[in-house]
Amino acid sequence: MKFEPKEHLFGYNPDTQILVWMKPSEFLDKTPKLGPEHWESPSICIIVNELAHKMENGIPIDPLFLDIDTINCKVTNHEGRHRAMAAEKAGIARVPVIVYLMDNNKDRISTKEYLKNGCKCNYFDAQKQE
Repeated sequence: MKFEPKEHLFGYNPDTQILVWMKPSEFLDKTPKLGPEHWESPSICIIVNELAHKMENGIPIDPLFLDIDTINCKVTNHEGRHRAMAAEKAGIARVPVIVYLMDNNKDRISTKEYLKNGCKCNYFDAQKQE
């Protein structure tokens, strides 16, 4: 799966975000569940098929995003569910996910602050791309 270099990803900043790679199914497991009425709708099928076609043909797509409450290690927001479904369909093993770190006030925190506070959400650090 092709995506833009880190410095071009919506202002990706390693001081305030973490870029991780995860299985599309791992990303989907972290997002709210949608029923078959969503996934089986003709318009969603078209979107997922078009995205899968782009991925299979090496056309760059946007990464996926997660906002993480670093106190409770829970996803508070996300973007990219259809891209994750398309990646599964295209047989892509891992997708890039930009993780925004949030405090209990839902304010973004720096990776330095996150690391200083003890990395409670180690799952994301284990998959960090160096």
